[in-house]
Amino acid sequence: MTEETNVERVEATVVAGNALMQIERAQIDAQIATAQMYPKHQPKMLSQVKANMLTFATMDEETAAGCFYTLPRAGKTIQGASVRMAEIGVSCYGNIRVSVRVVEVVTDGPNPHVMVQAVAHDLEQNVAASIEKRRRITAKWDKKTGEKKPIDEDDINLAVNACGAIGYRDAAFKVIPQALIKPVWEAAKRVAIGDVKSLGMTRQKCIERLTQMGAPLDRILAVVKCANVEAIGQPELEILFGLGTALKDGDCTIEQAFPAPEPEQKQGVDALADRLDKNKKEEPKPTEPPAETKKPPKTRTKKQEPPQQEETTAPAPEKEPDPPAGQEKPSAPPKAKYKCGRCERLIVELKGGKCPYCFGDCTTLAE
Repeated sequence: MTEETNVERVEATVVAGNALMQIERAQIDAQIATAQMYPKHQPKMLSQVKANMLTFATMDEETAAGCFYTLPRAGKTIQGASVRMAEIGVSCYGNIRVSVRVVEVVTDGPNPHVMVQAVAHDLEQNVAASIEKRRRITAKWDKKTGEKKPIDEDDINLAVNACGAIGYRDAAFKVIPQALIKPVWEAAKRVAIGDVKSLGMTRQKCIERLTQMGAPLDRILAVVKCANVEAIGQPELEILFGLGTALKDGDCTIEQAFPAPEPEQKQGVDALADRLDKNKKEEPKPTEPPAETKKPPKTRTKKQEPPQQEETTAPAPEKEPDPPAGQEKPSAPPKAKYKCGRCERLIVELKGGKCPYCFGDCTTLAE
């Protein structure tokens, strides 16, 4: 192979690449020129576009129910227009291109996923939007072993289709004004839920649809916080229809849309009684001390009363003994003759008629 042949091949490749780019550019230019030649996005034409979207979205209850979705997020419900609504909008809006392509597929590692790119281009206004979406590849479970199967081609296709639909929807709504989407979406919800007369029939259809998808009835009632099916009203039906659409489009799974209800927590006296019973069960039993340190049990004895003393009679005062012979008995102290009128003291003798203690008059005779 000569050097001239290699050069010719390189030049041919470059020419081919430039030719493809030129062809693509020519197609886009022709589409833009055609769209501007037959405008549909002028203010006077948008009323007709909206009327066409309403006609499609409210054609029947099933179509209307597929125009909105509901997703549970952090204990709340998020609603929005679905992929079916985006398809109706693209069809009626006109002069618009929406394309989706797969960018990346990862099947190894802890996070297998697919990546798609969606592009929407308003040819008439020459406004374009491009977004990328990522979707996790979920493997199937083996019912016999209870383990996940290896990721196969079917799992990849499911993830690509779901991610592509979400990318198509978001890219289209980046270009189509929400002023057209929102009123049509609200009208579709009213048609799907129905009025009070058709509430029972609509409710039964919704429950049957969700149970066919695999949602248990008790979980359905737990999501809308209703005790039975008859308690489901129009606001609850709006949530259930949206969850059904999200399951159908692959936005969420049964476990995410209808999680297992948590056990009800008792309140008031019942809750207090349960906590007391739990504490009694968890209270550790007392363990006996080892044999060496075990103390003998104490026995309770009656309190001993002090011995009662025998009552004795006081002895009679003894008489003073007589003095021995040759001695005289002591004479008794002299008796007072006077009493002071001031200090009331007894005085044996007076000197000058005055009390020797207070010098008062002592004229009173002592008794």
